[in-house]
Amino acid sequence: MIALVCCVAEVLSLHDEVHREARQWFDALPRGPHTRILQHFGAFPEREQDVLTLRSGAAWTWWVLAVLPLDPRAQLAMIAMTSLRFLFSTHIHV
Repeated sequence: MIALVCCVAEVLSLHDEVHREARQWFDALPRGPHTRILQHFGAFPEREQDVLTLRSGAAWTWWVLAVLPLDPRAQLAMIAMTSLRFLFSTHIHV
């Protein structure tokens, strides 16, 4: 039980860290790309409460995956991940 609590705490910490970094990346984009993303995809989603209970995961992860300039194969590999810990610990450098 203690290991599960530590694992949950680790996943939530990684979730918060990646959300913060993604938000900083988006906010730092030049005005042109920032505006085009807003017009096409809408605003950066806020962090949901109880993210571990969301059936499809956090909305912001899908939003970020859609707007990042990634190769479609990289996007597909991320969509196929079943481990939140692995997904959040994967660092993407664009």
